[in-house]
Amino acid sequence: MIHVNSLANSVILCGAFPLAIVGTTASLASPATDKASASTAVCNLNAMRSLPDVRLTEATKVANPASHCKVSGVLGTETQFELLLPDDWNGKFVMGGGGGFGGTVQNSAQMFGALQKGYATAGTDTGHAGHPLSAEWAHNNLERLVSFGHQAVHRTAVTAKALIVDYYGEEIGRSYFTGCSRGGGQGFMAAQRYPDDFDAIVAGSPAFDWTGVAALALRCTRTRRIWR
Repeated sequence: MIHVNSLANSVILCGAFPLAIVGTTASLASPATDKASASTAVCNLNAMRSLPDVRLTEATKVANPASHCKVSGVLGTETQFELLLPDDWNGKFVMGGGGGFGGTVQNSAQMFGALQKGYATAGTDTGHAGHPLSAEWAHNNLERLVSFGHQAVHRTAVTAKALIVDYYGEEIGRSYFTGCSRGGGQGFMAAQRYPDDFDAIVAGSPAFDWTGVAALALRCTRTRRIWR
């Protein structure tokens, strides 16, 4: 295990698959906050806060896996996002990353039961619709490239936090990000470009060296052809 310390941030690399935890020591500690109740909150599209360049499309009460309000919307031209607001909120927010080239709303935090544990949680399609293994969407489209590269995660985080505060009527105690592979790369980008978005970031096997990833994919493809 290698520890790399820079100012207040800490990056931890574990074995062959890097796992990075970025944040201050204080940020990683759980705050002593009381759970907030959503009993007075209204899960209705018309009751949701209006935000610039954000179009909310859905606000629906959902029973499983834990009772919550599901909010869906569009940021800017086409960036889809989804925010889940639990009835039994623990005062914290966690955003989950996605995999591959995105293309659908993904939220890896749900794999770890974030909603059941009381976290308000969000995910995004990173600014386009498509198959996670296809990058055809990127051709001659700078907006989609910027959204995929960093802006979609940032805008989703900012929007989600504003909606959370308005919905519960309370400030957020801690904001986290967790992701693996492309989600890990999203975490690295968030830490570098938007350090105020999250108090702590968990980035597993971060995919951010796209030149290296593309070269490896080409090599694997050629190897398969040789062995056919």
